[in-house]
Amino acid sequence: MGSSAWSYTVDYQTDVNAALQQLRRQVYDRGDYYRESRDLETHSIIDMVNGVSAQPAFATVSPLPPTT
Repeated sequence: MGSSAWSYTVDYQTDVNAALQQLRRQVYDRGDYYRESRDLETHSIIDMVNGVSAQPAFATVSPLPPTT
């Protein structure tokens, strides 16, 4: 099993899930992901299939906490 590093930032949106779905579509459309032909792993934001979570969890994205 391999791994890859990636990170994304997007402009602020009040709906975090909408921002996630928009980013996933943009990454897919421009082909900006690593695809291993043998196991079809994409290694990108596309793999965050469990949506949005208030706390970090597997295959999810979490908004940053507000600054103090």
